[in-house]
Amino acid sequence: MTPASFNTWSGECPLWDPATNRVTFIWRAETDPAAVHLFINRITDKKDFDLGLMRHVAGTDLWIRTLVLPPTVCASYGFREYSSTAAARPQPPRHNRYDYRLDPHNPRAPLVCERQNGLSLLAGPLAIDQSAWETDTSAPLRGTLRETELAGRPGWFYAPPERPVASLWLFDAQTWIERLRLPNVLETQGLPMSIAGVAHHDAGHRKRDLAGDDAFTAEFLDQAAQLSGRSPSVPRILAGQSLGALASLNSLVTCPGAAEYVLAYSPSMWAGPEGWTRTSLDWITHRLSLADPCPTHLQLRVGAREPQLVGPTHLLELTLAGNGWDSELQVVDGGHDIAWWRAALIADIQRALCHHRRTRRNDTED
Repeated sequence: MTPASFNTWSGECPLWDPATNRVTFIWRAETDPAAVHLFINRITDKKDFDLGLMRHVAGTDLWIRTLVLPPTVCASYGFREYSSTAAARPQPPRHNRYDYRLDPHNPRAPLVCERQNGLSLLAGPLAIDQSAWETDTSAPLRGTLRETELAGRPGWFYAPPERPVASLWLFDAQTWIERLRLPNVLETQGLPMSIAGVAHHDAGHRKRDLAGDDAFTAEFLDQAAQLSGRSPSVPRILAGQSLGALASLNSLVTCPGAAEYVLAYSPSMWAGPEGWTRTSLDWITHRLSLADPCPTHLQLRVGAREPQLVGPTHLLELTLAGNGWDSELQVVDGGHDIAWWRAALIADIQRALCHHRRTRRNDTED
């Protein structure tokens, strides 16, 4: 493309060449920046920040960056302009805050949208399936969603418009319910499920709540069970990501059997309660290695682009399997990222429901 053609370009992005796996991102500057950074979760952040620095096309307001990426990749991304090259350096992420601009040329709905900021979706042709999240969710909820208090924290409870096929309990509910509109997605997928979700006042409270606070976890699960009701035909599914995954795993010790299924994505294996001193064995692996297996199916997932978590999560799975837990680990081509967590959640809910129906049918036949 010539500078003149760049000036009139108005196509879709990213531009993915299936013959070479070269992926091109284009940003039309809004100011006169000294630098523009393309953030892609765990691909151009942290130590690889410089991989995301874009090149200015002379004579235009366009900046471009081409990367070679595998067709399995699933990641969130965005753009940021800098007034000086010195300012273009990695910054620690802010919890539940989005400092990057959305890609206005991406035809897929954004993962998170706050006016012009948020996270856009990059998903290769062989990436984890996103179709459940790309249906029209603009119709009003048919079920009932209300705010409540759970374990002394803000929370939500959603009741579907028909008899629930499962009860879903979530940590980080402000992400799943407020931002991602999970109840709407479940309705479009024909998955009538009650949802009890707890949020946190701030990042500090979240860390204290989820990194080994047994009392908080037990209180949340007890109140979630009261809201959801109890029926043998309605399985209970507890799900969390990052620190929420750590709390979900800890529930297997704190409240064994509280949920029939636990979904734990990218667990924060490095974390533990206050006063815990890290050793060669992560806190949650140590704790579960000493616990008796409970009748819960555990689905672990971790992103292939999470080098600090892949090894420890594999060691956790080896420990669980060796001690007789009903557990499974899957690795996804992604980072520490809601982009694949949301896809995994729908897939694993559907798998849990199929497993539950098969188990009940076998019990009936016996």
